[in-house]
Amino acid sequence: MPISVLASCWQVLGGQLADKYGGKRVLASGVALWSLFTLLTPQAAAMGTAPLLAARVLLGVGEGIAFPAIHSMIARNVPQVHLCLCAYVRVSVCVLLYEVSVKTEHHVQQFGKPLNCVCIS
Repeated sequence: MPISVLASCWQVLGGQLADKYGGKRVLASGVALWSLFTLLTPQAAAMGTAPLLAARVLLGVGEGIAFPAIHSMIARNVPQVHLCLCAYVRVSVCVLLYEVSVKTEHHVQQFGKPLNCVCIS
């Protein structure tokens, strides 16, 4: 089964859980899972390939259930006339933050210090 199919399954599950138990709870659970396995990734990598893959898969599970929970909260709490704009802003912010993180990572690799340190100094 391709990885993209597995990722889609977690997103569908996240949406169903958010509709049943509320977006706040599912988002909090997803972020907790995501954060925990982000923190455990270096230790898992030191233990070998299998623990690293397991940590990355579980990190992905947290991500997979978190994003549908956000959209569930948007659907429940934002007036219908603003739904499209709100979802667009959420996606745009995610893309913007991704781009900033990629640029910062590139800057660290190239110059050895984060971008904000360069701007301040």
